Amino acid sequence: MITYLLLLVCICLTGCMSSYHPEDGYSKHSTIITDLYLKQISNDGKFFVMGSGRSNSGFNQRVILLLETVGNYDIPRARELFVELEEKFLVLLNNSIEIRPYLDHYPCGTEAFELTLVFKCPKGSFAQPPYLGEVTVSKDKIYYDVDNKEKKIFLPIFSEPYDEAYKIVYGKEKVN
Repeated sequence: MITYLLLLVCICLTGCMSSYHPEDGYSKHSTIITDLYLKQISNDGKFFVMGSGRSNSGFNQRVILLLETVGNYDIPRARELFVELEEKFLVLLNNSIEIRPYLDHYPCGTEAFELTLVFKCPKGSFAQPPYLGEVTVSKDKIYYDVDNKEKKIFLPIFSEPYDEAYKIVYGKEKVN
């Protein structure tokens, strides 16, 4: 009888656990936050979404967003725009009470939002050197790249820790 009860309890627990997917809450709430973010930054028509997604594999929760804008950006100008865009998303994410139960850690930093910003010319091609073709953040580091038209790739020309870029833009240390 005890074996039967233990088996019944195990079946019930397994059934309940298999129907509960914590990533569903993460996906749902990160989608809401991303939509709100895109509304905020696209009001002026300056940014276009090229791609988006999310990852929820263990300690690798992140929203991935690829944006495009038109203009010639050098490193200082791109840094300011990029850090402001990254911070807008992180503020929304960290201020969302609804997503907190689904986060692996809180508060979230750049590991939670992988942003890539592509710079294009008005005619649609990538901005050409000396201007940047793209800026991206990965593992708390910002990478600045130029377009190599011949090889059809982006070549890195500079990188810096995100916290240093933040300090340059805002004139103070980033507080998590």
